[in-house]
Amino acid sequence: MSEYFSHEPIATISILFGGILILVGILFKIKPPRKINSIYGYRTVRSMKDQAHWDFAHQYSANVSIYLGLASMAAAPIGWQLELSEIAETLIGVAWMIIICFALFNRTEKAIKKKFEE
Repeated sequence: MSEYFSHEPIATISILFGGILILVGILFKIKPPRKINSIYGYRTVRSMKDQAHWDFAHQYSANVSIYLGLASMAAAPIGWQLELSEIAETLIGVAWMIIICFALFNRTEKAIKKKFEE
C-alpha cells in the first residue's frame, strides 16, 4: 500500500492533509481552547481580540476545517488521473495545501469580521 502512495503524491497529500484538517476540526468541536492562549488554537490578531472573537473563531474554523478536509480528500482521484512527474505532482500537492490553508484562514477571518466588526 505505501508503495502505491509513494507514486501518487497529489493523492497522498490530498488524503493525508484532508484527514489532518478533519481531525483538527473535530478536535476544535470536542475540546476547543477555553481561554485565549499562544499555544493551542486558531490564533490570529482578530481571533485573539477578546473571548467572544476567540470562541466564535474556533466554532467557525472547526466547521470550515472539516469541510475543506473533505474537499481535499475528494480531490485525491485527480492525482490518480494525472500523468506528471513525481516532482510536479509533489509541487502541485504542496500548492494545494497552501491554497486550502489560505481558504481556511480567509473564510474564518471574513466571518469574524462580519460578525463583530460590521
